[in-house]
Amino acid sequence: MVAQGSNEKVFQLVYASAAAVPFTIAQLESLLTKARRKNSLCDVTGMLLYHEGSFFQVLEGPEGAVRKVFERVSVDPRHKDVLLVWQGKVETRQFGDWSMGFINSRQADVAEGFSDFLKTVHTPAEFVEESARAKQLLLAFRDGRWRKASAPVTASSV
Repeated sequence: MVAQGSNEKVFQLVYASAAAVPFTIAQLESLLTKARRKNSLCDVTGMLLYHEGSFFQVLEGPEGAVRKVFERVSVDPRHKDVLLVWQGKVETRQFGDWSMGFINSRQADVAEGFSDFLKTVHTPAEFVEESARAKQLLLAFRDGRWRKASAPVTASSV
């Protein structure tokens, strides 16, 4: 992990993609578990949002490690139409704990280990500093931008 008192900036990369096929809740939970394990080994943290066949992810950490994770995602057959939205360095990590936001319109509760970021009301004051660019992009995704869904949503996928 990057030390709190370190002057070294953190590299962030933000991308959007479409699921090649709809994900079930069990598949999302499995993806979350594997991503947490793999990314913690290379000091990569972030936020992954999934909504009706669209993924939107912020990756952060050492630049080389973040780029390797993105390369894996880019060739992963579960993703298509991968779009690099933004990349750059920020002062501090914005997502020290790997988490996943998930909306399931047929389920009232958010599954364990999932974030309610997509359902939470956020105020503009939370995102004024330059290092909050990733959070601003996540909110834009929540509001409908960069959604790449091309996989049909079926009753079995939600």
